[in-house]
Amino acid sequence: MQKANSLQPGDTIGIAAPAGCVQRPDLLRGIAEIQRLGFQVCYNDSLFSRNYYFAGSHRQRAESLMNLFTDPSVKAIFCARGGYGCQYLLELLDPETVKAHPKIFLGYSDITVLLQFLENQCGL
Repeated sequence: MQKANSLQPGDTIGIAAPAGCVQRPDLLRGIAEIQRLGFQVCYNDSLFSRNYYFAGSHRQRAESLMNLFTDPSVKAIFCARGGYGCQYLLELLDPETVKAHPKIFLGYSDITVLLQFLENQCGL
């Protein structure tokens, strides 16, 4: 099992929305708190996409997540919310790419599917 490095003040946290759609005011409040704690935050406006009750299409959400894993400036990935839909991403994620870029990954609810993927398929 690989372990990601600890976060340090000033590190960048990427925000992902791999499940349910996100409300901008709620996300911006959370981002303000992360910044108050001394971290940088990055996210793509595709976070606010909507496809039924998902935060964008399955492919769009998977690509956004993979982009955060491969971005060398991002040290951790926090999921904006849980909800439903992460199981649709599994076949669109590349375990070898994720293994090559271990990061802290934080989420709850339906995000558990991705946490299990990271453990079982990626050895993180």
